[in-house]
Amino acid sequence: MPLLSILFASLASAACTRETLSSTFDTFLNSSISKANFSTTLGLSPTLRISQNNILLKTLPETIYTNTTSLYKPFRIQVIDHEVCEIATFVLLNQNTEPALASIRIKTREDGKTIQELEILNVLKGSHAFFAPQTFPQTAPPMWSTPTTGEGNLTRTQLIQIANLYPSGIQAGDGSAIPGAPTCPRIENGVLTSTTCYKNLANFKQPVTNRRWIADTVTGVVLGGFYFDKPAAKGSKFGLWLNEYFKIEGGRLAGVEAAMKELWGVPWVDVWGPEGRGVSV
Repeated sequence: MPLLSILFASLASAACTRETLSSTFDTFLNSSISKANFSTTLGLSPTLRISQNNILLKTLPETIYTNTTSLYKPFRIQVIDHEVCEIATFVLLNQNTEPALASIRIKTREDGKTIQELEILNVLKGSHAFFAPQTFPQTAPPMWSTPTTGEGNLTRTQLIQIANLYPSGIQAGDGSAIPGAPTCPRIENGVLTSTTCYKNLANFKQPVTNRRWIADTVTGVVLGGFYFDKPAAKGSKFGLWLNEYFKIEGGRLAGVEAAMKELWGVPWVDVWGPEGRGVSV
């Protein structure tokens, strides 16, 4: 690589920092709640691409940005992946008078500020049989924000490889290959479905497709976005789109926090999938 290219790459990497990405997300969320003029508070790319619940939208006001009024609770799980200039956050919101679970992914330019991609999974009452915002604690358990140390430090690739064993286990109906901690709670839309997330996966066996990932090498938290292909498995007319946040400690899966919504349509196409920007594993 030419010396000048190396210099520019180094500058870009340095600009896209954890602090900058975190600030960009906070500005987005606070601007939404305060109803600030987004054209002056947010740095939006002219080529900004937006989706909500896998529907491409043309403008920011078409999203939850318009109807978010406050935090339902300050609960937050966050993945900051500075290597690819992305940040994703699981938050609990009030949208007008209704509580909502939202998983928000932002991708920026190399400056960490100019938003190029905005992907939202918005879960409301009726999105799935499981919906219990009242069960969430005020703040996320400390493990979700605690940095990993020593031998627990893994690369981005290693974190994604470990997290990917989970949907692969569901697809196979066998979780024996998943390195799980003694306790690994799996919580889906606020409902605790297991305290050992890697066991009894035969009950959920189905194709898991359109897998996309971002990973936080500081906290060991990984976001996986993927689709449970119920039409293929059971002949259903809808599938399940999930954003699952995984906590990995010492190379083992220690917790799963999922936001999920039933989405209709056969065949189902991920608007961020291989035909677009995303990369499946």
